[in-house]
Amino acid sequence: MADQASTARRRLCLVDVRHRSEPDGRCRVDVNMEWQGVAYHATREGTQTTQGVLRAAAEACLEAAEDAAGHSIALRLVGVKSVRAFDSEVIIASVRGETPEQTYRLLGCAASQPGDDPSQAATRAVLDALNRILEKYVDLA
Repeated sequence: MADQASTARRRLCLVDVRHRSEPDGRCRVDVNMEWQGVAYHATREGTQTTQGVLRAAAEACLEAAEDAAGHSIALRLVGVKSVRAFDSEVIIASVRGETPEQTYRLLGCAASQPGDDPSQAATRAVLDALNRILEKYVDLA
């Protein structure tokens, strides 16, 4: 049997997401992530609407992920959306990843409970999409 430590999947880990509303109707989302002890941070601004917060959080997550990968993969947000499903909201994120060798169409989702900050769920949805392929690009960085 293989050693579990050597075969465990490594993933970019979400450390913290902070969402602040600004007095001018804008929002600011700070995303902090970690990969094998190295911290990555990104900040994005948007409009203080549900969709604006989702987009700012998703774009900040993508920026931090690109930094972690040493920009060996270009990541672009196709869209992020909140959908009512059963008794909660589900945040769905669609991401396009491009390298010289391959193009990826990635989809991720995360549940959001009533009262949750939507920026948290948007970031988790983007990571759900990215962590399927990001590991091999971060290892190259």
